[in-house]
Amino acid sequence: MMCSWDAHFYKKIKQYSSTFRLPVPLVMQNMLIKRLAEDYAKEQIWGFTGKVMPEFMFNERGPITGGELFKTLSEMAVKDEIRERVRGIEEHIRTGFPVPKDEMDFYEAHKPNPVKVDPQEEERNRQLFEKYGEPVSIAFWADETSMEEALEMLEQEEKKKGRGKK
Repeated sequence: MMCSWDAHFYKKIKQYSSTFRLPVPLVMQNMLIKRLAEDYAKEQIWGFTGKVMPEFMFNERGPITGGELFKTLSEMAVKDEIRERVRGIEEHIRTGFPVPKDEMDFYEAHKPNPVKVDPQEEERNRQLFEKYGEPVSIAFWADETSMEEALEMLEQEEKKKGRGKK
């Protein structure tokens, strides 16, 4: 089989190949099998979610690949790992046990920033609560979602529940 691999990708695969003393095709096969098994497990537990697969992103030039894709996906993965670590630290804090200094330092550097709510939005939510008898809210990461995007998400949720603007 003849393949033309992206140089950035092939360099990473060669590093794994050297580290584990395995042939390049076996490294690639096992990495792909791992990913397919993870996707299968998620589907078994959560059902088909129709999730977006960021490894198949496009831009104006076509499919994103190589170093650009690696950079984009690794940035996304770092944010996910930060969120997971922060959640773990918050759970540890809730238990009441002492949290190691390095964990608290990480938490302080990465904890979600509270979003200040516009008083008009606060009043709107109060009125919706009185009208529908349940809180109207949506959670989001402030560093990844603007207030405008969050309000749009809220409106979409309201429409799904049949109580949005008509």
